[in-house]
Amino acid sequence: MCRVVIRSSFPPRQTPIRTTPGSCEFELASFGGPGCPKDPPDVCDGSEIYYRFVTYPHMAATVDADHSEAHTWCETTIQYNELLDYESKRPAADYNLRLHKNGTGVVDTISQDGPFNGLPYGTQYVSPVVEGPRPFWLPKCGSQAFKFRTDLYLTANKKGAKGTAQGETETPPLNNYGAQSGFSFDFQKCRK
Repeated sequence: MCRVVIRSSFPPRQTPIRTTPGSCEFELASFGGPGCPKDPPDVCDGSEIYYRFVTYPHMAATVDADHSEAHTWCETTIQYNELLDYESKRPAADYNLRLHKNGTGVVDTISQDGPFNGLPYGTQYVSPVVEGPRPFWLPKCGSQAFKFRTDLYLTANKKGAKGTAQGETETPPLNNYGAQSGFSFDFQKCRK
């Protein structure tokens, strides 16, 4: 933890103090469900250190003349590891991890086929984020696992419409993104 004071010709201002463990890791522990890829999805950093997302590059749903709705899902278990410091990788249990956003985004690294191809490649669609009334604290301090589920629903907008929404299909894949589920988090120092 550090404290930064900005000095200028204006009165001094303090930036927010970030409460973090010496180091931490998020690892994919397991996944299961009909929409899970054959190869494990990536666990990636987001654009800020307090945000992570899991990608599902091969998640797909198809509608056709016989099926006007499609649904698939994947449940993912993330292992959070608190470490004393980055170099030694020694385990620690000084902080409690708090999840305060659990949402699913579908970003168009999704290939769209049929009636879905009206948007240019690279267009981003993010579904509404489901936020509970309060942040979710993991039950204890230190390393532990948590689960979340990503669902992909596809509905035809007219009778007989057909098409597919799927993750990237390049060979070899360029980005391996497809559907994504994100979670943001912060920490609280544990009382001993």
